[in-house]
Amino acid sequence: MDTSNKMKNTNTSKAVLIDSRLMVSPLRDGFYKSLLKNHDVYTVDISENTNYKTNLKTLRKNVSELFNKKYKHRVFIGYKSSCQLAIDLNKSNNVFDAYILLDSNVPEKTILNLMNNNKRSKKINILEIHKNKKDVFTEINNKYYRQGIATMLPFTYSQRVCREIMGWLTYKVYKVNYLNDANGDIFTLGQ
Repeated sequence: MDTSNKMKNTNTSKAVLIDSRLMVSPLRDGFYKSLLKNHDVYTVDISENTNYKTNLKTLRKNVSELFNKKYKHRVFIGYKSSCQLAIDLNKSNNVFDAYILLDSNVPEKTILNLMNNNKRSKKINILEIHKNKKDVFTEINNKYYRQGIATMLPFTYSQRVCREIMGWLTYKVYKVNYLNDANGDIFTLGQ
């Protein structure tokens, strides 16, 4: 799918590449409504039902087009199997400012390598969130954090997870006290 006609710059200086499964919640504090207030949102469909390896080349090309846009901040939000995409995109020099990995099965060593394999790695911030029996927050290093959230809800419908992510992006990544960008647009990156 050609995305060049669909991508454009808007009044926001922030872009988010997110697994499309996280955008399904109609809740007021869900990802869809929270992210669109201050970001252009690019969705990608990486699920257990798609042939990831076959589509990786096309995904890299489409994400490269995203990096040609004049965004000040670029954020990757992966969910379960799509977290591997963060590692694979980094190998093709598509380095995001922040990586948020939800219920990821990517090993910690691989995530630490992500932070150290690129000249832009000093700017990378990583937040990894998993379901846990109790709430915990661990600082792996000053740029990599792991959070456990006690919830029975899937992350796709968790307002708390969305609020945690928005707070972390606002204070840690964007280094501001509040977000006041214009409303963004939503785009689908084809495979």
